[in-house]
Amino acid sequence: MIQKNFVICLTTINNSKRAEKIAQDLVLKKLVACVTIIPKALSIYSWKNKIVKSHEWILMMKTQKNWLKN
Repeated sequence: MIQKNFVICLTTINNSKRAEKIAQDLVLKKLVACVTIIPKALSIYSWKNKIVKSHEWILMMKTQKNWLKN
């Protein structure tokens, strides 16, 4: 049995069209097996000494550890 080291990478982006473009590019280039886009997550963070709330799209990318080295 061949053992593979699968990983999930997460990032966020502030635009749904850009999220789809990034996902398609990653899959087409075979850098990931799949990208799941989770829409409109609410992010709360500190920016320039203020608390900011914004909606972001989460990209959950499924790949293998050895693909990350390329």
